[in-house]
Formats: sequence, structure tokens, C-alpha cells
Amino acid sequence: MWSPVWPCITKWLKGNARCPQCNARARKSEIRNIYAKAVKVVDSSERDKALLELQLERDLRKKAEMTANQERLKHMMSVQECERLKRELMEANKLLQEYRCGMKIDVSQSAAKPKVAIFALEKSMEIAKHGGCRIVDVCDLLGMILISQPSINELFPGYGFRKISTLDMKPSEFVLVHQKPIRDMAFHCHDGLVLTASLDKSVKITNVLTNSVVHTYPLDSDVWSCAWDLDEPTYFYAGLKTGDVYLFDIRMTSRYVHELPRYGNRTPVVALEYIKKSSCSSYSKSGPIVGTLSECAFFQRSDHQVPDYKVIPLPTVGPYTSLSSEPISGHFLVSSRPSPKQTRVTHTLCELSVDQSGADVVCNPIQTIQGGRSQLQLTRSKLLPHPDDPSSLLVCAGDEEAHGGDDRTGKSGISGKS
Repeated sequence: MWSPVWPCITKWLKGNARCPQCNARARKSEIRNIYAKAVKVVDSSERDKALLELQLERDLRKKAEMTANQERLKHMMSVQECERLKRELMEANKLLQEYRCGMKIDVSQSAAKPKVAIFALEKSMEIAKHGGCRIVDVCDLLGMILISQPSINELFPGYGFRKISTLDMKPSEFVLVHQKPIRDMAFHCHDGLVLTASLDKSVKITNVLTNSVVHTYPLDSDVWSCAWDLDEPTYFYAGLKTGDVYLFDIRMTSRYVHELPRYGNRTPVVALEYIKKSSCSSYSKSGPIVGTLSECAFFQRSDHQVPDYKVIPLPTVGPYTSLSSEPISGHFLVSSRPSPKQTRVTHTLCELSVDQSGADVVCNPIQTIQGGRSQLQLTRSKLLPHPDDPSSLLVCAGDEEAHGGDDRTGKSGISGKS
């Protein structure tokens, strides 16, 4: 068999003909022929195909890495844009708060003709066919409404909430959270977190952006109410069926960090509402308002690092059903059911101020609004800024006797049935 190396060897023998290593003389007779036992034809198409696929995968990997870097950069820019919008929103709220600081609710102006807001039904939707929707909470920052409801999937029983966008008012995902009904729900003021209190003896924190439960705090009794600390966003409160109120820190995942002092009878805590520090008021204290079935009090929090509370009873009459506050003005609403002491549903608009000595905080009722003579359901009333008059507040409450709702302004007390 001829080899392409043979002409080179012949040329070398005709020339120097010496070994390049030992310089020994080389002769043509010393060349040995090497014969192959067999010759096999190899198909290299599979190898060529594999090499082509390898190169293709390398190109795809480089493209994927480039796309990932671009998406990572877009995410970083989106986070920065979100932080910028948050700062703008906080600045806008601060300007609105400064604007409303000069406008105090004045009951004596009832002689002037008030501007009555007219509300009309725009859209109705069915959330749960068999009922069970107890709690509604709204987040303006995310443009989202959460409505608690039982699961409609028999394979995954339990209770959770339905998400509704405020842009198109269309329901979207259902997020399963608890095994028993949800008694209370509260959005976090900054992050996409929602706090839920349930009769399954637990408080859970859920991320509404990823629809996943972040953490679960088990307790010894049914949880009836919950509220975030608006001054310290890492803290929240939980009210139990036994009348206990616990302070939690989301940075401590094992248990609560403090138990609030006991006040009144051991009746369930039906409502919790946090009053934040407000520059509009004459006081700078903050703390939760705790409403049980029989008692209602403001727990003034100290400025020390170790939480300490001073209990200030409210001059209202129970049994209580709900609490609501307007954080910019610092006013809050206390609602109670009919009782032998008061024969009608009562909604009392209050504010906190300091006494003449300037040392103690007192609660001043501003206006009392009366509803119907019966209330079988524990419906919740809501205190909102008036859409047409920034100097007024709007009280929205259900009225079982009128088979509808009762909307009143906190300045004039004029109502509109719906």
C-alpha cells in the first residue's frame, strides 16, 4: 500500500541519510514495511452530526446567557422605577397630609349646605356561589382587591382569597391559605404582603405577587383580628378569641415578641386598628386600638425600645363590631351593635388629643351617627376620605333595617341610603 510519507523518506535517503537524533547512517534496506490486517470504512456522519449539535447548543447557551443578562438588567431597572414611584407616592401622600392638616372637621358648620356625594352601582360580580365571603381589603399601591372565600375545588378544601384588579374589576387567581374561615385580613403598607387571621389558630403572611405563603405563626386559640404597625412595618398585632393581643416581629419567626396588657373581660378581640403618629394632631403618640365584644381601648405605645403600653379606655358603649381609621387625619370610627344602653346601631367618630396638662392622651368623640335598631351580622363599617370634599370624611356602614348601606359625611351627618 502506498503511503504519502514514502516520497519524503526516499528524498531523505538520497540526501543526508542520517538519523537526526544519533547521527547514525541510514540505508534503504533498513526500511520495514508495515501491513494492516484489515481496512474498515468508518461512517463519520454521526460524529459530524454530534459536533454540529454541540456547536448549536453552545450558540444557544450564549444566546440564553445574553438574554438572561438583558432580563436581569430590565428587572433591575424595573425595581429602581418601582422604588422611584414609591417615593413619589409617599411624597404625594405627605403633601396631601399637609394640605389636610389645615382642614379640621367642624361640626358647627352643619348650617352650610353640604356637598352630598352620589354613588351608583357600576358593576356586580359573583365571587362564591355558596357564599362565605367575609372580608374585603384594598391595596391602592398595587391596585388590587382581596376578598376572602372558601375554596371551590373539592380536591383542595380550605379558605383563601380571590384577587380582583381595580383597573378592570375582573376577578383573577384564587389563593388557598387556611384550613378554616378567615376572620381578618390586612395589606402591608409597602410590600406585596397580606396578613390573614383564621379560625385554624394561625396567622399567615402571604405574598400576593407570587401567591405563596411566606410564613405561618401557630397560636393556641382562634385568631379573630390582625393589623400591621404603620410606624414599624416589621411589626403586626394579632387578637385572639381569648381576648389576648400579641405583638409579632416578622424578623422573628418562632413566636410573638410581646403580649399586650390585659384589659376588661376575656371576650374575643373582634377588631384591631393601628393609629400612627400624625403631624396633623396635637399628640405624637401611636398604638393599636383594641376592640373586644365588650370593651374598647387605645393602647398608647411608649417610645422605648422595649414595648410598653398605657391603656386608655374609649368613652363609647359596646358590644363592638368593627374599627376603622383614616391615617392622614388621624380620626377613627368605632361601631357597636344595639344594646339595652343604646337601642340603635351606633357609629362614633373620634380623635385622640392631649389633656390640658399636655401629659396624657384622651379620646374625644366628634360625632355620633345612629343606624337601624337591629344588627344580626358582624358587618364592618369603613371611614374614608370624602371624594368631593377633602375637609370631610365619609362613613360607610351596612344597615340591615334598611336592607342596604348607609353613607354619611363626618362633617354634616347627612346620610344616603344605597
